[in-house]
Amino acid sequence: MELTTSQEYMLKVLDDTAKYYNYHNRSVVERPSLNKSHCLYRSPDGKACAIGRLIPNNIASILDSFMSSGVQEFDVWDLIKDLETIKPAPQSFWKDLQAFHDGDVCWDEAGLTAFGNSQYGHIKKLILKGTYA
Repeated sequence: MELTTSQEYMLKVLDDTAKYYNYHNRSVVERPSLNKSHCLYRSPDGKACAIGRLIPNNIASILDSFMSSGVQEFDVWDLIKDLETIKPAPQSFWKDLQAFHDGDVCWDEAGLTAFGNSQYGHIKKLILKGTYA
């Protein structure tokens, strides 16, 4: 089966995300008052999340100002859906990529954990099956 241009693009983004990140270089800020961390599209120290790396700084700043800024949110999707770096893949792919990147359990000092590898494999399988349409 030949891959579509969209599938090739999603695989490239997924592979790049898996190779680039580890537990410490993700765009995460700690929220001690909530006893948890929070991912940002672009953090104050210049780190960016998997989607934040693909969008302009001004849009990342707008998204980070939202109370709820997941790509599944209408306001978020409306701002990014027509960007050249986002348009080749559907919202469902970006939602799963964001959950993969944001999941603390997916990352350790060296990169992907066993659970992270499992999530990576699951998303890759969905891409290859043509689930993201």
